[in-house]
Amino acid sequence: MGIGDWGLGIVFLAVGVCLVAWAAIIERLVSGAQVLPYQPRRRVPWQFWDLLAVMIFYVAGVVVLIHLAQYFWHLEINDTSSNTALGQTSTAHPIIQLLAVKNWAAFLLCGTAAVVVAPIAEEFFFRVLLQGWLEKSERIWRRRLPMLRRCMPPGAMPIFISSIVFAGQHFRKEAPIVNVDLFMVLLACDSIVRILTIIFSIVFLHWRVGASAFDFGWAPKNTLADLRLGLITFAAIAVPIYGCMIAVSQLLPKKFAPDPIPIFFFAIALGLLYNRTHRATPSIAVHMALNASSLAMVLLLSAA
Repeated sequence: MGIGDWGLGIVFLAVGVCLVAWAAIIERLVSGAQVLPYQPRRRVPWQFWDLLAVMIFYVAGVVVLIHLAQYFWHLEINDTSSNTALGQTSTAHPIIQLLAVKNWAAFLLCGTAAVVVAPIAEEFFFRVLLQGWLEKSERIWRRRLPMLRRCMPPGAMPIFISSIVFAGQHFRKEAPIVNVDLFMVLLACDSIVRILTIIFSIVFLHWRVGASAFDFGWAPKNTLADLRLGLITFAAIAVPIYGCMIAVSQLLPKKFAPDPIPIFFFAIALGLLYNRTHRATPSIAVHMALNASSLAMVLLLSAA
């Protein structure tokens, strides 16, 4: 069986699993049962200024680490052209461009950054910290503005705003193909700083406002159930998200990457999941699964 046959079989399997997942969801809706029961929690203790401090730490960390890399490896940060494709441009994600090199070091770095570090860091930053703070702010505004209570269901505004911000950071225009050696160093620096920022956030917010593991969405006793919930959610949304990506890529001008639109809907699903459970593990599991499947598809297509 060739790679094309394998790919077609995977597509049919994914569609079948998606249909089963949605059939279960629809059955619960028709029966009047909650698809995912809402689990309330106390308001997060951090404020906007705490989030600003976390963002400053991350930006400063990236700048410092990149300058150290420049100093020790004599890198030219402004050199965005590829050694092997000088003058060519692309809207493809730099990680996809890096995977095209078919280098084991690049593969391990991309896998670690995209499947492990990015899902954990982005769910922590966008769902736990940002959406958590927005949910607290929304409660205040809903008490002050009766019209807001009538026009918008609870949790809608935090999910929408955090999803817009999350999708916006994935905006890309056509640009010169990346320099492989340079991007590997930048990707490694960014991953290291993300990990350090998570550690800083936990220590800083615990010290400043008494934030607990519960506030950070960590519930070890629910880990297995949360992983299962995340995988079921991935089964339900993966095919629609990839379908949206394909459709948008055909409609948008070729100089723009289609990523932000499907990623916005993906973030809506992650936000809903976090809003209902107030635990980080389910959304991290979905995010990891989507990134892993995306990398797998890229490798499968490149081998065809």
